[in-house]
Amino acid sequence: MYNLLIADDEELEREALHLFVVQSETDAVSIAECVSGTELIKKCMEIRPDIIILDINMPGLNGLEALKKIRQADCRALVIISSAYDQFDYAVAAMQLGVINFLVKPVKKEVLIGALSKAKEMLKCGQNSPAALQSNETAKGLMPQSIQRIIDYLETNYNRQISLDDIAENCGCSKYHMSHIFRQHTGTTISCCLLDLRLKKAKELLETTARSIKEISAVTGFSDPNYFSLVFKKNTGISPVQYRSRQISAGITGITESNRKSL
Repeated sequence: MYNLLIADDEELEREALHLFVVQSETDAVSIAECVSGTELIKKCMEIRPDIIILDINMPGLNGLEALKKIRQADCRALVIISSAYDQFDYAVAAMQLGVINFLVKPVKKEVLIGALSKAKEMLKCGQNSPAALQSNETAKGLMPQSIQRIIDYLETNYNRQISLDDIAENCGCSKYHMSHIFRQHTGTTISCCLLDLRLKKAKELLETTARSIKEISAVTGFSDPNYFSLVFKKNTGISPVQYRSRQISAGITGITESNRKSL
């Protein structure tokens, strides 16, 4: 038997998750709800939930910020992320906070029930101890070793041309098995994670250096600057040149006045 807390600012989403849990005939003692990160902290102190289904994008404190605070307050709940955001950074940050699953909206009933079943098994095995939930090293341990190796490999090699075969060889498993477990545990694909990481690094270079678009595309793993610009615009809505111009106009770049003239 366990207490469940659903934290999501979208009413329809909360209702759907609540209905899925009820229909699954799980042994939840109670199902509470909240709509913000601040309310999540308050609810956790009041009801001490065993399992939390948590959205990231909520008003005030977002889900991950609120999670940090409840961990500091010794909340031992096992957390399942349910979010429309499937970016690499969110998945990694969530797992480093001891999140046991990352589900991408819209969440299917069978997927949610599978995540809850995993959480219940972990409760039975005592994997909600303070040490397991508050230690980054232990939290990373909840992530399969192969997933962490993939993430480490991407962070080290994003700046060159790599394939799924290269990653699989480094991790010592088939690319099909590797792709399956990665998506299962992070809610996104290896290719999407690699692209998110490259775009993140490209934005940093656009903000902090005067390097040309051609140079930036090369050092972030894009073989062709035109393709880089196309992908960048598709994902951000603006071109790399427009992105840099907006950062300069806002005064939040590391580019000096003398460097601007060379752009």
